[in-house]
Formats: sequence, structure tokens, C-alpha cells
Amino acid sequence: MQSVIVCLITCILFLCSTASASEKEKIVPKDLDAQQMEELAAKSGVDPTRQRDKMAIIYERDNYPHDTYSYLPPGGLFPRRWPASPALSRWIARGGYTIKKGPAEGLYLQLDVPFQATFSGIPFNSATGLGDLKFTFLYTWGKPELKFAFASENTINTAEKKQLGGGATTLGPALAVSKRVARPMFAIAALQYSFDVEKDSDVAYTNLLALRLFALNFWPKLFFTVIEVRPAYDFRTNHTTILFAPQVGKILGKHFSVTLYSQQPLDSWSRNRMGTQYKATATYNF
Repeated sequence: MQSVIVCLITCILFLCSTASASEKEKIVPKDLDAQQMEELAAKSGVDPTRQRDKMAIIYERDNYPHDTYSYLPPGGLFPRRWPASPALSRWIARGGYTIKKGPAEGLYLQLDVPFQATFSGIPFNSATGLGDLKFTFLYTWGKPELKFAFASENTINTAEKKQLGGGATTLGPALAVSKRVARPMFAIAALQYSFDVEKDSDVAYTNLLALRLFALNFWPKLFFTVIEVRPAYDFRTNHTTILFAPQVGKILGKHFSVTLYSQQPLDSWSRNRMGTQYKATATYNF
């Protein structure tokens, strides 16, 4: 049943993202200029070449299909391992600092401090406390129509309990490019290599190369959709996982946004081990 639902969502979002140029003129008001499109892309939190939140409070709820270690959950530019739990709720306090911002280039720093709780059918798997800190460096350059970025998403092994973190300190350098192909649409590609520099003795090492290909499209009343295909090669297992990850979101005024996310492995090897994952996110920007 989950596969049927995902297929239906896929068809609907694909048809929406492939609307004709004449229809797209009606989607976004004609007086929406390049700067307003920049602001929308940044507020969506999807485009990795746009400035991140300066300060934000974020609530996320993940639902996993079964108690297994899933090495490809969503989050940030690319996913990483998260603890064995079918449900995970977290509050994230996000702080950002702009070192340089201009029409051609920008330099930003960001720190995420998560307080989270896992819920499991197995009592000893449930826990509450501080999770792994995430520090992000982002350098962007280019024009609004074609932007580039170098980023490094780094996870620090600070979780208070094993169930609340990945058990490793990882670095994730990445290159990304974003092209505005129509007034309400961006085509984006990003390549990231993730590896660990420190880990717990009972945690497998991280050695992952991932490519993220997706289209970000804006709709009336500040709705947006994402069609994403994400192949990732794990050097540890010598296996390539291919994920389909659609999103639907809405920007609610100047400060608030919500997003619904689904992740479906397309290859049978990963589907049998990971199943379908769902995620809901609410963000308040100061």
C-alpha cells in the first residue's frame, strides 16, 4: 500500500513540475522579481546554494518502517546514519552567522543544536536528550539565475545517549549548482562525499558518495514541491542506493514554513532494509 501511495504522489508531483511555460506565467505573479525569487528559494530551505536561516526553531518528526539502522535519512544537503528507532522527534535550535553577503558571493556559518526523543516498541531503545551537533560552512557565488556553492556539513558526536546520535563525527564536503530554468522553478544538482574522522567502536565507518538531483517548483499561495532522485554509493558495502524523495511545503508568512517529506528506495536491496520513511517539519525563522 505504501508503494501505491508513493507512486501516486510521484505522478502528481511530476505532472505539476512539468507544467508548460504559459501555465508557469500564471503560477507566480508577473511582478515577482529576481530578488523575491531568491527570498522564496531561501525560505523553502531546499536550495543548498541559498543563505541558510540566521536564527530558527525547528521541529521535526521522523517515522521509520522498522527498528533498523538506516544510513540514508533526510536532513541538510545529504543524509547520514541515524539511530535504530521507528519514530524520532526533535527540536533544533539553529544559529547562523553571515561573514559576507553580496550580489555575487556570500559566506555563511550555521550551527544546529538538537534536543530529541526516540520512541520505539523496544523499551530500552527509547531515549531523550541532546543529539549530535551539526556545523555547516557555506560559500556561494554566481548570479541569481545560476548559483554555485561549496559547503561542508559536519556532524559532531555529542549525543548524550547512543539512541540519540549516529555515534560518529563526520565531515561532508559538497559542491552544488542551482539554475533558475523558469520564473517559479529551480533545477539543482549537488555532489557530496561524507566520511568519519572519529567514531564509537561499535559503529561502522562512514564512506559515502551521494549525488542529489531535484527540481524545486513554486505554486500559488506560496506552496512548493520538490521532485528528487538521490543515488548514493557506499564504499563500505560496495552498494549503490537510489532514493526517490518528493516533498510538499508551504511558506506561511514571513517567519513560518511547513514541509512534508517522503523517502522511497527504488532498488530492492535497500527497500527490503529501509522501507519507506516519512518526515514532517515545521520551522520558525526569527
